[in-house]
Amino acid sequence: MGASSSSSSASGFLDESQSSSITERAKAALQDFVPYYRKQMSAARFSELESQLEPERQHTHRLRHKESPPAQVLYEGPGLVLDQNRKWRERYLVVRGDHRLESHEGLEGFMKGFPPVQVLVPSGGSVWTSLDLYVDQVQRNFPALSEVKEEFCGFSGFSGSRFLVFLDLPHRRDVAFCFKNQDQRGRFCRVLEDCIRHQSHDFLKRRSLEVEAFVRAVRFYQQDRGRYRSESLLIGSVVRVLSNLVMEQLLPEVQQDLLDRLRAPRGQRTQTWLTVLEEVHVLLDSVLLTQFSRVQQELRDWIQTLEPSMTSDLDFIQESRHAIRRKVQASMSAAAGRLTMEKVAPHLSAMLVALMEPVSDAFLQGCRVSLNAMEEVCQSAEGGGANPKKLIASMPRANLQSCYQTLGSIGDKLAPYAKVFGFPNTLTLMLIDRACLDLQQLVENMEFTFQQILLASDIVDPESAQKAKQRVLQHFNYDSSIMRKKIVQEALIIITLPYVKEQLDCDYRMGLVELQHSLDSDSGPFVVVENEYEDIIIETLIRHVAKALTDPANVEKFQLIPDPVQEKTPEPEPGTKPEAVPDQSVPETGSGPEPEPGPEQEHRPEVEPEPFVEPEPGPELDPGKKPEACVEPEPVPGPRLEDGPQQELGPQSETGPDPVPDSEPDPSSANASLASDCVQAISELVVLNRFPDVVRLED
Repeated sequence: MGASSSSSSASGFLDESQSSSITERAKAALQDFVPYYRKQMSAARFSELESQLEPERQHTHRLRHKESPPAQVLYEGPGLVLDQNRKWRERYLVVRGDHRLESHEGLEGFMKGFPPVQVLVPSGGSVWTSLDLYVDQVQRNFPALSEVKEEFCGFSGFSGSRFLVFLDLPHRRDVAFCFKNQDQRGRFCRVLEDCIRHQSHDFLKRRSLEVEAFVRAVRFYQQDRGRYRSESLLIGSVVRVLSNLVMEQLLPEVQQDLLDRLRAPRGQRTQTWLTVLEEVHVLLDSVLLTQFSRVQQELRDWIQTLEPSMTSDLDFIQESRHAIRRKVQASMSAAAGRLTMEKVAPHLSAMLVALMEPVSDAFLQGCRVSLNAMEEVCQSAEGGGANPKKLIASMPRANLQSCYQTLGSIGDKLAPYAKVFGFPNTLTLMLIDRACLDLQQLVENMEFTFQQILLASDIVDPESAQKAKQRVLQHFNYDSSIMRKKIVQEALIIITLPYVKEQLDCDYRMGLVELQHSLDSDSGPFVVVENEYEDIIIETLIRHVAKALTDPANVEKFQLIPDPVQEKTPEPEPGTKPEAVPDQSVPETGSGPEPEPGPEQEHRPEVEPEPFVEPEPGPELDPGKKPEACVEPEPVPGPRLEDGPQQELGPQSETGPDPVPDSEPDPSSANASLASDCVQAISELVVLNRFPDVVRLED
């Protein structure tokens, strides 16, 4: 996994006895994990069957969902790569829609379709452009390596190069790149950081049966070993997570057995040690991939044999689960509520603001970036009768780097609560990365919807371009608000759930085990008592988070639109299982940024977007009074935080965005929507004579 190449990464540092010992440790750890996964797989399959019979109401979203084909080239360009012999090699670097980094011998080989000499999967990695900061990071990871600074800073290949990039990969050999100028390095770093985010989090954000069962199994497996914070392990694919799980246990022993006895040439001890770690990691990946694939197939076959009884005994299994839930709720819900009220609730409002402020600011910046890109298209259409495909080709790619920097401030804002709830810095980084991915997807959806509206016409004039722009801004207003609330709610649950469970488990864990054993053979495979216990805690936390989100002060400050799905969901009867919380997450798409132009990119066939069917008009946008900013307009027009809301995104039907919900607030009220403010921004542009006219939506 990690780094794969045409030549094996194994360097022979592990002898046969050590390799055999590591293999046995991996198999033993997997054998301990399988019972957790088995229980979660059968329970998840039953829940899936229930949802098919009683579909949950889902959020409707207005922006069309952008997807990037896995083979689509997102980045390409030349660069130098440091090989294992510490020599710089000229390479042609390529990133496709699957967010892997390919290293080719040259442009000619790439154009002829030759396979890359190396493919990097940079999950869990970090990017450094400063040699000193990178060395400090390596020293923190391996304190026993006392000569790190001497080795790296004394290497002539680094001291003679100005535009360096270091990719630090956990449990793998790091990779160094060098570029000719700052522009090349900056462009590569942005793409590489995007690859890390996608490779680290895309897979585990999928809402599939097996992924959800796997994530919960990892969490419970760790909790039974006294580790309530497992987020740092949930990076990358299933095999990578399992490898992280084993390495967490194995790394101290490997360091003790091998590091002290490590023999390496002077000035290369650190690189040799990282190569040893990579060899251990590659061995683990190989063993776990083979073993876990077999386990998955066995579980699928087993669940298939349960399908008939699952269907015929559906009512009985449901009643058994509800009865178990009532028992669990009667025994611990009061304690969970009291603990949440006393220890968690006093911090929720402040944490919500700490999260929502940078998230809202970043989303507003993203709206401005997309607004400016659409404005350039509108200006290009001023001559009249423009070809929509040419206009779309001229649309600049959104640079969201400043938005990501704004989201990065979440770390400082959450720092005061790290001691209270005992979460590490890795959790904060995970929350930031996921928020960056959500923002990127929303901006891409925004631009994609705009492009599809233009493609519905044979020619584009300034009037139709402006109307398309206004409609997209309307949809952004709604989708953005849903997404921001989803980001904040999920973050608060991730932060507080392990804390509450750890406090309660000492009193209730043994009772849960006894309840699980009391289930009969018919319902036992499909009912996991600990799931019901955790769901009750989550619902308790969600009620308090929802209370903070719907607080009038927060609604007004962050311009949050009411959630029609949650508003129409009835409260559950006491003692019964509540309706499941609707899935508000962004579905797995494999999306990514639009490809940046490369030297030979014009030779590739252009993918033609499907035509866009314009939706029914939404409510009229009331521009209201002309803003005071019209007197001295800002150079880059855009919405202001106090003037506009936002919401979340999701899948669209093939016919375009869904209709406007009935519960959308009036944009002319005191809480003027973001879409209304963007129309005001367009009005400012009229004053600047940057385009001749603005078409407002009809009643």
